[in-house]
Amino acid sequence: MKNTIRSKQRWAISWRRIRTCIPAFFDQKDQETQDTLERLKKLTGDLNDAIKQETTIGVSKGEMAIRQMVQDNVVKDEKGGELVARLVDCISKVVFPGWQKQTSVARTIKRDIILELAKFSQENPDVNISPDDFSTFSQEVMKYVEKHF
Repeated sequence: MKNTIRSKQRWAISWRRIRTCIPAFFDQKDQETQDTLERLKKLTGDLNDAIKQETTIGVSKGEMAIRQMVQDNVVKDEKGGELVARLVDCISKVVFPGWQKQTSVARTIKRDIILELAKFSQENPDVNISPDDFSTFSQEVMKYVEKHF
């Protein structure tokens, strides 16, 4: 009999704890859900802005990606547009349908990107990228070039 009473008391105590914890748990999850929704709204807005900008400027996705990388890593002013044009020009001279299957073409494009960065940085000493980062930058650009050119 005593074991039955103790068991019921333990169950009652456990149930009270659960009842007090459940609202706090759901409040926390509701807040996390609201935070996630806010992040998604911001990301969706950013994506829509990028799509509008792409159509307004009239450039390809690859060129848009290169433009963003140049603005973030190299130069933020109007000279960035000049560098983007030079990079797109040197890439366009080399690519052809199916070029991604040939590693020599990819190496040539990467080399040309590094050379253009070197020329541009000599002409414009106020760039934000050091010569040590040219290779890393060209590898990042190549990810977009392989997809969009």
